[in-house]
Amino acid sequence: MSLTAAPVARKRNRHHAVFLEALLRGDPVEAVAKGAGVHRRTVQRWKVENAAELDAARENLVAEALGELRAGLLSAARRLRREAEDLTNGSIGVRAALGLLSAHHDMSLIEDYGTRLAALETRGP
Repeated sequence: MSLTAAPVARKRNRHHAVFLEALLRGDPVEAVAKGAGVHRRTVQRWKVENAAELDAARENLVAEALGELRAGLLSAARRLRREAEDLTNGSIGVRAALGLLSAHHDMSLIEDYGTRLAALETRGP
């Protein structure tokens, strides 16, 4: 083990969280390098070396965002429905009704795609 291995490892560990967060935000490699205090080639190497961790972090971020959206879905749909049924709101009610129709259409497509994908996955290659 060389005398410089420990400082390099500490520097990498110190900047690792900054590196992951910046890449998850979609920051360009140059900006990530500047934020971490390293050369852009180092960030490119880190991307390759940490590809699995970066993919997992992206999946977690998407899952968390979807969870937040799902948590508010029912109350948003109820609000839209109330607005759509309130005849005194005029154009607001119409926009709410259109929003409900659009959301229903999108959810139906997603459900259909999910069903089709599950069937393909069970069928196999």
